[in-house]
Amino acid sequence: MKFKLRDEFVDRGRIREFSLYRINGESKEVHEAAPLVFNPLVEGVVQADPFCSVKTMGGDLRVAVPPELMAIFEGLWDMGIRPTAFEDRTRETGAIRDHLEDMRRLALKDKFVKLKGM
Repeated sequence: MKFKLRDEFVDRGRIREFSLYRINGESKEVHEAAPLVFNPLVEGVVQADPFCSVKTMGGDLRVAVPPELMAIFEGLWDMGIRPTAFEDRTRETGAIRDHLEDMRRLALKDKFVKLKGM
């Protein structure tokens, strides 16, 4: 079983809608996910079927996240939609790498040291 997230621009490109599909591997049958429904919560009553249940397996949540949610997360990520608290550290890693290379040159006492970024 495979899941696919598809996006579509509607209303002259002002609205972006997403649809989640489940594809049966053997029959190639495609099913579209129904919209999420919010039911009123009665205080003191435990809901029988939770929307999502994640079990921690040695601290690795990637293994335990249901495939439907992973398809949504990965699909949105591929479309460039990031969480609000996401920090892109690719530049920071490059700066650290350059700094370490500069320190190696200084430690090895190269004659003409040209520091990166200067």
